[in-house]
Amino acid sequence: MTQIVLIEADGGSRGNPGPAGSGAVLIDFDSGAILAEIALFIGVATNNVAEYKAVLAAIELANEIAPEAKLLVRMDSKLVVEQMSGRWKIKNEGMQELSVLMAKAIGSRDVTFEWIPREQNSKADSLANEAMDAESSVTRKFVGEPGTSTINVVTLASKNTAADLEYNPELPSSVRAPRNVTKKLTTVILVRHGRTALTETHKLSGRGGEDPQLSELG
Repeated sequence: MTQIVLIEADGGSRGNPGPAGSGAVLIDFDSGAILAEIALFIGVATNNVAEYKAVLAAIELANEIAPEAKLLVRMDSKLVVEQMSGRWKIKNEGMQELSVLMAKAIGSRDVTFEWIPREQNSKADSLANEAMDAESSVTRKFVGEPGTSTINVVTLASKNTAADLEYNPELPSSVRAPRNVTKKLTTVILVRHGRTALTETHKLSGRGGEDPQLSELG
């Protein structure tokens, strides 16, 4: 019987466009065994691009680990599902290029795209967030039967900083990747001030002024 591999894919962007990540999980449809996970940091991009790249990465990996299997792709992106199913036109030039790459990766494979509610796509969503949080990419392949010592986890990680991101003058300057970055980036940590009696009256406290204790809400 022909194997069916279920692909759950998702992508997100913090800023849209902004730092973006793609996530996908490959599952054996009959047994429910997880075959592989992908958390891909793609730099500055929109959420739609991140979703396309999630599917592309998953199909390319499926070509490697399950080349003969039928693929069932489930996503909570109505746009990607309808466009890749051929029911909606792809008007965005960047997404047209991604769809061409997707078509090449699919080739003659039997692939079905299916929309699912967001709450049913939590695993792929968590992988996309993992990539954005770490600003790095990782692929975990599971070989063998779950629960046995034959499982082999292969981790391929890469760190992407602002110096690695492609400069795109068409993006707003607030999210555009800087050019010629050679020094280590500065990490800024924002700390929320506690609530005091002055907070409730919209007054400020700090150096040289009053130093009140935290209120019950602090």
